[in-house]
Amino acid sequence: ILNTNSSLRPQIVTIHPGVYGNLSLDNIAFSNIIWQGAGSGDSYPIISGGIVVPFERFERSLMKGVVVANLSGLGISDWGSIGNDSNCVTGCTQDLIHLSYKGRMMTLARWPNIDAKQHPHNSKWNWEHVNGLSGEDDTGFSMNTTQNPDLAKRILSWKNGSDAYVHGYWQFDWADCYRKIKNISGDGDMVRLELEGSGNYVHTKPNARWMAVNVLQELDHPEEYYIDVEKGLLYFYPPEPLTKDSPDVVLMYKKDSVVNIGSAVKNSTLSRLYVANGRHTGISAENVEGLTISLWV
Repeated sequence: ILNTNSSLRPQIVTIHPGVYGNLSLDNIAFSNIIWQGAGSGDSYPIISGGIVVPFERFERSLMKGVVVANLSGLGISDWGSIGNDSNCVTGCTQDLIHLSYKGRMMTLARWPNIDAKQHPHNSKWNWEHVNGLSGEDDTGFSMNTTQNPDLAKRILSWKNGSDAYVHGYWQFDWADCYRKIKNISGDGDMVRLELEGSGNYVHTKPNARWMAVNVLQELDHPEEYYIDVEKGLLYFYPPEPLTKDSPDVVLMYKKDSVVNIGSAVKNSTLSRLYVANGRHTGISAENVEGLTISLWV
């Protein structure tokens, strides 16, 4: 298209069913073109920002229901991170690589687990609450486990995790942020979680809601996953056993946007295409004129 005379170049580009890498339209030569997918419904072509984890890489792990895959050689150079920003107003960031299976984003290993029965309309809204003493500083919080000794054992088991975080609404119901767990200690019925970082809105109030995330020891529920960045390993608890005929397990890898349309492109149309498996934005089109998006999923 770039080398075709503008008066002769095709006005319609048909993309056949299949999975394609990210799409970048950043040249004026891409103007006045209709980019449309062939097929219909579920057979529309997919523009993907993901990396497929081959079935052959998965092996059984020592954890019940969990398989593990070595991710070396798949072209991963940026694993992302969880923001350890103590400003809960502007600093609530979670930028790790996500995982997709059957077209749905899986859940980063967490506790409490998602409970669809307790919260049928929003099953991810399941939290623990601070029920112990809150420190006068911003270094962490304590949990009283008198009524639930198993809770103490559970929390203390996280000491072995190097990348365990807590996600909480520490002072206000509208301001949340992540804090990396620095240390966990037990003293009788009290368990204290010492956290990294300090700053605004992290002086924990009683009954503040929180959850633990990115904890390998909590990979105990279908559709959860954990990535060991240091060893390059993916742990996944699939909703059913994986076979060679199972849908692809996909790392949602592409940063920024899966489809990027530059400002030089004018009067273009995107039609009958799926966009999937990006880490951030599906479509980015800043200062673009005459863009039409139709039947886009």
